[in-house]
Amino acid sequence: MEDKKRFLSYLLPQKKSIFILSFSVLIFLLARLSQPYLVGKALDRALADNKTIFRVLVITTLCLSILGAVFDFFFEYTVGVINSTKFRFLSSSSRQQVIWFSLKLVMSRMLLRAYSLCLSL
Repeated sequence: MEDKKRFLSYLLPQKKSIFILSFSVLIFLLARLSQPYLVGKALDRALADNKTIFRVLVITTLCLSILGAVFDFFFEYTVGVINSTKFRFLSSSSRQQVIWFSLKLVMSRMLLRAYSLCLSL
């Protein structure tokens, strides 16, 4: 019980960041998990010769992919901010390198997702 209180005392100053982090993860997961369903529905509509609904579903899937990437960025950025405030003993250049590495990782993931989505169409 004492460990739990100590852990919560570390988190209390970061309430806003933790809320943003949790919200970003939730939106990211919803956006990512809905994509296979929408692609399946789009393919069903394309096979049924309903091109309008097919286009709408493909555009919706692309928008959800972008939304997922944006919230993935917010997640990574918030984690970077929390890390930089907790790791004050690092020099500012080292903290900046950690944040930039995190952002580069997010951008590479976003490009890979867009490429794989284009290949699946």
